Amino acid sequence: NPITELPPEIFEVPDMLYLGIGSTLINELPRNVTNLSPLLSFIYITDTNVSFFWPWIDPLVESKLNMPRPLLMGGSTYCAELENLTSGEATSFSVLPSPEYSTMLMDPSEENRDVVLHTVNCEIAYAAAFYPIALEDANSAIA
Repeated sequence: NPITELPPEIFEVPDMLYLGIGSTLINELPRNVTNLSPLLSFIYITDTNVSFFWPWIDPLVESKLNMPRPLLMGGSTYCAELENLTSGEATSFSVLPSPEYSTMLMDPSEENRDVVLHTVNCEIAYAAAFYPIALEDANSAIA
């Protein structure tokens, strides 16, 4: 998918539960999401180059701590770095620490690790295509 940048408005659709933005060429999520959809429950950010989060994601993280992991990120740069942190190969994320980033997802400390691991799902199975277009084409193609 050739998409390289996302508008903040896609995260602000009032009745949206799932957002699939995986398998795109994005390097980051929009910086300024001012009115995050209150119903948004799962974001598929699989197979992307996203390696950090802006602070607008923190309310989503906080509101979903009692749910299954809302950020599906298998195959992402963030998950590769998280694996290095959990295995002890690294002690920080590759981006320089900044107060402009999410305090919940960019804190590499052991004390914060449970929050990150409860929020981010790095299973590679979720990196599969979000929509089975090949199957749809086989079933609905004009002969």
